[in-house]
Amino acid sequence: MLLAAIERDHGLASADNLGNKLSRRGLTNAPLIAAADLVVENDQTRIRVDTVHQAKGESLDAVLYMANREHVDALLAGVGTEVGRIGYVAVTRARNLLWLGVPANALDDLTPKLLACGFLEAGAAVSLGDRL
Repeated sequence: MLLAAIERDHGLASADNLGNKLSRRGLTNAPLIAAADLVVENDQTRIRVDTVHQAKGESLDAVLYMANREHVDALLAGVGTEVGRIGYVAVTRARNLLWLGVPANALDDLTPKLLACGFLEAGAAVSLGDRL
């Protein structure tokens, strides 16, 4: 549903077999989207796929941080560990939108913690006044 809205609103389509690429059985060390599949506008790539380390020091309009349970727990605990510092770098790159992707099997445990820290669930209707 979210991917369909992104495609409808922004003209960005997901890569073929994205579900397989994101599942444990289909996940490889290769990028999820090949450079040739990226949307280019005015000779500039609109989507980049990088590691947190590659984005360090940059400011980006939007960031999708794909994190496992350990990474989310470390992020919420602060910068006392290397994994917590990596999470800090990931979330502080985003100027306008941070999208945190977590495993479905961790949602029951992580959702209350994330909501308590101010995260919103995808698709939740919120007005700007609610967040200020």
